[in-house]
Amino acid sequence: MYLEVYPDVVFLLNFFINLILIFLLKKLNKKNGSKIRLILAALAGAGAAAILSCFPWMNYLLKLIFMYLATSLLMIIIAFGKLKLIDLLKQWVSLNLITYFLGGFMNAIYYHTNFRLYLLDIGRGNIFSNIPILYILVSAGLIFIIMMFLLWLYRLYQLHKPLIYDVELVLNNHTVKAKGLMDTGNC
Repeated sequence: MYLEVYPDVVFLLNFFINLILIFLLKKLNKKNGSKIRLILAALAGAGAAAILSCFPWMNYLLKLIFMYLATSLLMIIIAFGKLKLIDLLKQWVSLNLITYFLGGFMNAIYYHTNFRLYLLDIGRGNIFSNIPILYILVSAGLIFIIMMFLLWLYRLYQLHKPLIYDVELVLNNHTVKAKGLMDTGNC
């Protein structure tokens, strides 16, 4: 059997997917990480994937330890800096859940829609050949309008989100009712 591997293609695909995954992890867990750190983390993951693609006969246990454990932990450390062990574990579990969810979502779109046929057309150089231009323009316009509406709703929600709450303080069976200002400084 002959297997031809293109490490550059593996690297590029994994870089973009890893960048999306690390960005989603940052947003989901509200972590601090600069764009440079996120890019470096995605580069580290893509480099590991490219190396592993050159050795497809590698032992499955070594592949599991190297790719799924060590590389994902390295990506998290690069992206978010030094973390406590429990926080690192939380980030690692979150990254794996995001990966499985996103992978399943992409797999479902690819196999249960006509998207793979469009990808094949693009691969053959027939970009948008079977799709009327009016359909593309109307779809892009609708997506833009929906995104602007959702952004408007989100901003409206942020403006009207209450900052003052009714608070009930209890100490030794004594209760005091007061108004409290929401403080998000400590998350």
